[in-house]
Amino acid sequence: TDEPYNEGDEKDRSRSSTTPAQDMEIHAPVDVDTWQADRLLKKYVKRSLVLRIEGKQDEMYRQLLARLVELSQNVQAHRLWIHEMVEPSNGKEKPWEREQQGLCKLLDAMADAVEHVDEEKHVELFHALARLSCWNVPTKVAQAHLNLIVELAACQAQQVPFVLQVLVRNFVPPLDGTWKDNSSQEDVETSVGEAWVPQPHGFRVLELVLNKVHEIVEMDPSSLGILLPMLNDQFPHPEQNRDAHCYYLCGVMQLAESNAGKPIRASILAAILENILHIEFHMNWQVFEMEEDEWDIEDAHMQVPDGPDRSEDEPIDETGNRTFLDGRGTDEINDTSKKDTRDTFHDQKRLALATADKLDSAMELLFAHLLRQLHAGHLEELLQVITQFMKHTVLPTRCSRIVHYVVFLLGCHSPARTCECFHNLLLKGMLSEDSPRETHLSCACYLASYLARAAFLPVLQLVGVLGSLCNWCVAYLDELEKKGSNFPELKMSNHLVFYSCCHCILYSLCFKMKDVLNDREGAKMVAVPVQRILNSKLDPLQVCLQTVVDEFVSQAARLGVSHLLPSTLDIQEPVQRHVESALNFFPYDHYVLGRSAAFLQLENTCTQWGRS
Repeated sequence: TDEPYNEGDEKDRSRSSTTPAQDMEIHAPVDVDTWQADRLLKKYVKRSLVLRIEGKQDEMYRQLLARLVELSQNVQAHRLWIHEMVEPSNGKEKPWEREQQGLCKLLDAMADAVEHVDEEKHVELFHALARLSCWNVPTKVAQAHLNLIVELAACQAQQVPFVLQVLVRNFVPPLDGTWKDNSSQEDVETSVGEAWVPQPHGFRVLELVLNKVHEIVEMDPSSLGILLPMLNDQFPHPEQNRDAHCYYLCGVMQLAESNAGKPIRASILAAILENILHIEFHMNWQVFEMEEDEWDIEDAHMQVPDGPDRSEDEPIDETGNRTFLDGRGTDEINDTSKKDTRDTFHDQKRLALATADKLDSAMELLFAHLLRQLHAGHLEELLQVITQFMKHTVLPTRCSRIVHYVVFLLGCHSPARTCECFHNLLLKGMLSEDSPRETHLSCACYLASYLARAAFLPVLQLVGVLGSLCNWCVAYLDELEKKGSNFPELKMSNHLVFYSCCHCILYSLCFKMKDVLNDREGAKMVAVPVQRILNSKLDPLQVCLQTVVDEFVSQAARLGVSHLLPSTLDIQEPVQRHVESALNFFPYDHYVLGRSAAFLQLENTCTQWGRS
């Protein structure tokens, strides 16, 4: 290690008796100035890497790696540096600043020697760089770390995947619990209900990481093809805490809104929608909406069962209460079971509230992102992504209670175009003979709920969609009559599309009958096609949902159009139905999250039941 690094270097090197490990220390011996110490460090790093590649010597490389690992661990272990953001240093060196400075200079020295880094010969070095989290170190150390890996990509194109992987992993705090803030699940009782706000250091880390991603993409535009699958794969698991999800969403959204992310902007939005939906899958809505007394009613019946755990020889006291071998009576055991049940409820309720809070924050970020995209003029792109998401993910499964409200948000800001795209998608799914049964039902439910609830929907479009449904129903009845059909037993499955259309018509009119009747074309539609449909032998009032039929009959009487109803119907009595409807899902009825609901302005944009 004392040999010259190359010819002519010996005369420039200090003649001190320091060892190679000491040469790596940032504070050089007293007879060597800082500039020369930095120069020696860079030469040492370069020589260590080269000798490792040549297979001549491993000792210098091992010392280099050990020093990097030691400094990284020490700097990440010291959390006092976080106070630098709020407490001035007053010119005095903090105890931890020496190691921070040492790590920065070592990383800088490595950045000057990246052309000598070999993926096969320096595997441990790659692992050490990947384990260094920007979240656990001060900003200056994070900057040096990111500079090094970007230099690596600039010098060796084959390292671009590794560099992008490190950058994407730094979109979120480390999962080992070394970095926390008030919105972690451990503090859920104090954070649930509060809006998520990024910490200053977290905000700076995201900014640094995104700047480096932009540099990589500008340097190699084809790297977007590598980056996009990584972004999809690295989305936090649904059960991870709110911090992980929100920071990651902030990162990918900022990337999508930048010039560098423009080519993959639509794909990023599709991935965001899918992953927020995954959070919904892990949400226990039943517990979320349940109160403790309801839980007790369901589970208080838990008693000690008969079986091998109880003996017929166990005595009974004077009150008739059986006494068990451990001295406890039946009542005492039942009380213990109820307590355990309440504890279980509280645990599940706490988890449900935390998941809802995480989902609420994710929707806040999503809605804000969509609004920025709308203001940037990307409506058509948003509509294309969201309609495909609805078509391929939501409609076939009816699995969303929250995410599908993105359609509502777009409709609030661009009613005519959004409604046109959404209605075309749903009408095609409903009326197509190739659509499976579940798609028919799902499209009917979403279309009915949207037509009914969307207060921003222009009456002209409402009447147009209802008119299309009525025309299809009339054509279907004509076809049946032409074939001489004997109209088999009233059953949803026998005339699925017909009853789906009737469901949409009746449910929509429950909310907006007055608006439709005040429109000239709407009044004509109600006077002729609707009357014929209701009086047909298929008798939709016998198949549609009971509450919908009752409200429709009530409104018809109140608005003076009861002549539309079958003549045999007594409007003073509830409709006697004999068929159970399969259309009992109304996706736009209730938005149950609190904070993100503010983006939808539901007081003004959502029509209430019975408003007509």
